[in-house]
Amino acid sequence: MARGLELGTDDLLRADAIQQLMCRGEIDIEAIERRHGIDFGVYFAAALQRLRPLVEDGLATASRTLIRATPRGRLLLRVIAMCFDRYLPVAAPAAAAAAPAAGFSKLQ
Repeated sequence: MARGLELGTDDLLRADAIQQLMCRGEIDIEAIERRHGIDFGVYFAAALQRLRPLVEDGLATASRTLIRATPRGRLLLRVIAMCFDRYLPVAAPAAAAAAPAAGFSKLQ
């Protein structure tokens, strides 16, 4: 339980992946698969699709065994982690990466 809510298996699995990313800047895919008995690519297929534009923008790298934030991407770890959060809107990561921070405007 966390804050009065019972966490399900999916919540714990996603929390594990997000915690690895936020704390270490990378997700060890094989460790997640062993610990939770899943096929990462199948289980997180939608998340990996949301991650693709961030990889193309050079914010992260993704292989069969590791997802890692690049030095530039470490500044946006929360945006990368949003790809794995099932409670956020689907367009959230792309919109968050494209939108200027509150109080700031894009330079022309």
